[in-house]
Amino acid sequence: MSGLWPLVLRAIRARPLRSSLTAIAVALGIAVVLGVQITVNGLDAQASAAQQLRAGASGLDVRVDAGAGLTPAQVLTLGGLTGVAQAVPLYEKRVVGAPAGSGLQGVTVSLVGLQDGSAALRPVEVVSGRLPHAGSLNEVAIDAGLSQSLSTHKGAPVRIGQKIQLITATGPDEFVVVGTTAGTSAGPAFTRSAVFADNAAMLGEFKLGLRTPLVALRLFPSIGPATIASEVHAALGASVTTYDPNGAGLEPLADLRPLLTLITVLSLVMGAGVTANSVALAVLERRRDIGLLRAAGASTAQVFRLFAAEGLVLSALAVPVGIGVGIALGAFLGAHYTPTDLPASTFSVSAGQVLAAIVAGLGAGIIGGLIPAIAAGRTGILDALRLHPQPQQQRVHPALPVLASLALVAAGLCFISAAGGLVALGVALFLLGVVLALPALLRMVAQGVARVVGPVAPGAANSARSMMRGRNRTALTAAGLAVSVAFAVAVSTLTAGAFNASDAWVSHLFVGDTVISSPVTQRDAVANAVRDSPDISAATPLRFFSEPVAGAVLGITALEPTVYAGQGGLDVVTPERVQALSALENGPSFVAPAQLANASGWHVGAQLPVQTIKGTVFFTITGLVNHSFPGGDGTETLVMANDLARTYFGPAAAGFDDLVVTTDGAAGNVQALAATYGMHSVTVADIGSAARDALQHSIGLLLALAVVAVTIAMLALINTLLVNVRQGTRELTLLRVVGMDRRQALRLILGEAGLLTLIAALLGVGVGCIIALPMLRASSGAGFNPVFAFPGITAIVLALTVLVGALVATFGPARRAASASVLDALRHE
Repeated sequence: MSGLWPLVLRAIRARPLRSSLTAIAVALGIAVVLGVQITVNGLDAQASAAQQLRAGASGLDVRVDAGAGLTPAQVLTLGGLTGVAQAVPLYEKRVVGAPAGSGLQGVTVSLVGLQDGSAALRPVEVVSGRLPHAGSLNEVAIDAGLSQSLSTHKGAPVRIGQKIQLITATGPDEFVVVGTTAGTSAGPAFTRSAVFADNAAMLGEFKLGLRTPLVALRLFPSIGPATIASEVHAALGASVTTYDPNGAGLEPLADLRPLLTLITVLSLVMGAGVTANSVALAVLERRRDIGLLRAAGASTAQVFRLFAAEGLVLSALAVPVGIGVGIALGAFLGAHYTPTDLPASTFSVSAGQVLAAIVAGLGAGIIGGLIPAIAAGRTGILDALRLHPQPQQQRVHPALPVLASLALVAAGLCFISAAGGLVALGVALFLLGVVLALPALLRMVAQGVARVVGPVAPGAANSARSMMRGRNRTALTAAGLAVSVAFAVAVSTLTAGAFNASDAWVSHLFVGDTVISSPVTQRDAVANAVRDSPDISAATPLRFFSEPVAGAVLGITALEPTVYAGQGGLDVVTPERVQALSALENGPSFVAPAQLANASGWHVGAQLPVQTIKGTVFFTITGLVNHSFPGGDGTETLVMANDLARTYFGPAAAGFDDLVVTTDGAAGNVQALAATYGMHSVTVADIGSAARDALQHSIGLLLALAVVAVTIAMLALINTLLVNVRQGTRELTLLRVVGMDRRQALRLILGEAGLLTLIAALLGVGVGCIIALPMLRASSGAGFNPVFAFPGITAIVLALTVLVGALVATFGPARRAASASVLDALRHE
């Protein structure tokens, strides 16, 4: 073996371009594996951090939304349960707040109690200043969104050090603002209009009418929340609900992970294919060297080791490049495709991630190089010494069509399911079926495409026949490129369908062009004043609150049903839209989002017990909608008429939180008008763009990886074209002997390259559209139904890119083959 490595290194240095292409392909495979690991693990860490922030130190929340909430005796009982280390009640109250000296006029805010600098064991993020000191009776911290709403008589926002007045048991009392906060992420218990005060003030000045809607339980480490939940219900009965704040953990890209795995494996397989092509071309070029080595006494194993070592060295050279590119890819994907609702995370790369990427990428490259190396070792001596061996007609193994049919049938069965994992498996089986079937179908496909392009490319028929020289290798390479293009087209289709569904969702939620949002609940007088503006032709109020419905605390949106019925708002599933919305005015009733109704087993006409100020009242489901408005805990809300909401829920349903307005297009004037009341406006188009951005953050990750996969497939295609050019040099020379000139020879080679690329691109576009259909269905949910939309621009760009890339890469070798000396090519024959 001492003389092996000099021969390997000399062979690599003699072909720098092809060696570089092989190393780049393997490096990109390593980069994809490492980049996906870094991105997904980073998203998981971000989700875990967001979940921990939301839960704080609470292991279990005990909630009740009726009356004054949990009593002091119940809080004491919860604190005494076995396994509970601490029970911290959340004290909450709605009061009127205003700058000091404003009299009794102001806005309604949510007063939230603090204990040890946290609210119900949740940390409160301080933007500036500080939180009230423990035991303080006259200090508060206000949410940043309130600073403008609680503006002074000069219109300036309230700042740290200034005083605001809050209505207490004795009337309006003044409190010093010592800090501003960004609120919390604890769901319905905390609001964006929060004013934070210490529990000493809550139990003193604000004791009258104080509510305790939640008690957070800190558990001992060895105790699970399920155990404590059963103890809670045994002690307090069914009047309370329990919620594990750590149980609903976030899992970013959960539905996309099977597809991420699929495209990662695809990249590795194509990297292995590039290595196999490179070693195969080396074997072809050095057949006489193999014959001389065998004639001189070299064994089959020694020849195998020579070419296997070449593939190993090329793969090993790609490792540092792949690691560097993978780290950069992970940083790029993490920065550009992190969901906006997750906190920023520190970029990190572990040794395990790097090792896994090296093993996967290097292993794929080595395995790809072993196949032609085995063939090199088995080459006969006489056949190897022949200067121009007769090319063997590659035959299609009869098992390939059978396996292809089985894979396609299994894929069809998987496509019947709507589960994301099974659909991803079906996509993989379908792509495998296409790869296995193409060697048998290549001749027919090539001839069909050649007939179509024949009028503009007269030599297409000859190019189609020339492609059959290495049919299996050419078909597999074309299949690899087709699969990559198919994946990119499918992801683009999924993106376009999701965008259309998102636009439809947003457009049906708002019966206007602008939404004016308030950080606090505003009075009806403010809505009337906004309606009177010359820049606004209509204004529809929305009020969001939560109440106990059918044993659970659910979000409710109060709106004007006649306006939504007449202007196309809300996408009603059943019954007819006007009937469903108009019925909301006939008595206590809801329109429910389809997803919530399906999960709860509700249907049109169902009766739901609801806790109201009049006691328990049964509300009727008058209709189902694809989507309603988002609630504070991420679910969708029930919808009811605003006048009936005030009848049954009293002050909790009064006023408005958002105004959906129709403007004359003067966005600046509307924004200025909203600012005078401490509100802000945003156009419905901007809301739609934000929803599109949120989708792009998820699906864009797949598209970015699909682009990398197409790049690797292009390298495989270029290597195959080089092999075909090298093998066809002698046949091309014979054609030149009988009268073909160099220009015609060049056109023949380029025509073959263009035809092969065109076949792969067209096949990829078609396959991509097919696999996009089950992917769209799997991504659909109750109310979210992305429809098929052909990504014409993406398909054209992909086809042109791979076609131009193949022609440019093949032009140099094709020109050399077309210009080769006839005497040199025919010598020794």
